[in-house]
Amino acid sequence: MKLLYLKHLINEVKKTVKGRAQLGVEAFADALLVVPKTLAENSGLDTQDEIVTLTGEHSRDNIVGINLQTGGTLDPQMEGIFDNYS
Repeated sequence: MKLLYLKHLINEVKKTVKGRAQLGVEAFADALLVVPKTLAENSGLDTQDEIVTLTGEHSRDNIVGINLQTGGTLDPQMEGIFDNYS
């Protein structure tokens, strides 16, 4: 999930920012997870479990999405899900 990668990059930027601005950078990074959290919640899944699972897969350099039917992760490419923005 590219949002997790963006959050990681923004958290790296946060290390270079001083003072109160760090809070703004952190808030922006956290806001990126609103979409996957909302998808998980609306599907009746435990949002924290899903984010932990996604983060774990992302840390192993896997591109994953949330399986909204069963929980856990899925390979978006294998499921025919493509990000048409990138």
